[in-house]
This record gives sequence, structure tokens and C-alpha cells, in this order.
Amino acid sequence: MVPKSGRVDTIGSQAPHRERGKVDCNEVYERLSEYLDKDVREELARAIDEHRGHCPDCRVLIDTTRMTVVLYQRDSHMATPVAISQRLRIALSAAYRESESGRGDV
Repeated sequence: MVPKSGRVDTIGSQAPHRERGKVDCNEVYERLSEYLDKDVREELARAIDEHRGHCPDCRVLIDTTRMTVVLYQRDSHMATPVAISQRLRIALSAAYRESESGRGDV
């Protein structure tokens, strides 16, 4: 993603046209996992927070990714109710028997 402003800044970059302590959309995308896991150094976290504050595209990316992770983690611990498991097992067995009876001798 390239910001609409066309400005590209990177943390710790040596390029003369980039400011130290700034990130661009590409770096947000590349470091998103670290940022969400809080595995980034404080300077980068601050820079991403600042960038997120003025970039609606990155704000949507960060917020939707964070919510996807939260929803996935919440749902991953749900057990299938026994009644549903039994109905599924019966339906799968019936479908298997039906497919086997239609095959005949192969």
C-alpha cells in the first residue's frame, strides 16, 4: 500500500528524504504481526500508532486484523455440542452408505 499523500517514511532509514521515527503503509503491513503481538520495540509501536492516526487505510487494516484474531481465538475454544455431533455423524454415515451403494462393483 502506498499512502495517498505519496510520503514514504521508515523507522531508522538512512535515506535523506525519510524522517527517522516514521513508518509508511508498507512497513505497517510488513510489521503488522509483530505490532499486534506487541513484539515490536517501543519506537516502532509509537510510529505505527502515529501513522494509524492519520492513515484511514492502515487504521482499517490494523483494526480488522485485530478483530479477526480476537474472533478466531474466541471461537477456537468452542466444543461442538453433542447433539450436533451425533446428527452430523448420522448424516455422514448415511451419505457414505449411499455413495457406496451407488458404486456397485468397481
